[in-house]
Amino acid sequence: MSKIYKVSLIALLFLVSCDNNPYYSEIQKSDIDGMGQTYLYVDTYPVSNIDYECGYLDMAKSGENGEFIYELGSSCRFYLNDKELFSIDGSSLKDGTIHTITNQSIIDKLYESDKNLNPNKIVI
Repeated sequence: MSKIYKVSLIALLFLVSCDNNPYYSEIQKSDIDGMGQTYLYVDTYPVSNIDYECGYLDMAKSGENGEFIYELGSSCRFYLNDKELFSIDGSSLKDGTIHTITNQSIIDKLYESDKNLNPNKIVI
């Protein structure tokens, strides 16, 4: 298989996977100086309404499309029923990108807490 063909195939697969998620079009960078905006996902589903703290930001909730704001360079902690569920190190947060949860134990807890208001989202 030629190198160009392999690169083209990988690029095509990436574009197809992005098009399958209707929320990718909502991804935006923060417009607040010193702050970033990242999106929290499980697979292709945004995690909305989960409590979090980032830097000096006190308890807030992730938005409808899984978005949360953080102080650049700060870590974030996420809570479920007032207990810390997981954290994300500041070096792993990138403004305007999706942070996908891959820990199966955390994913199971999020699905168990899902209010099932929307089959295409995890709503806490």
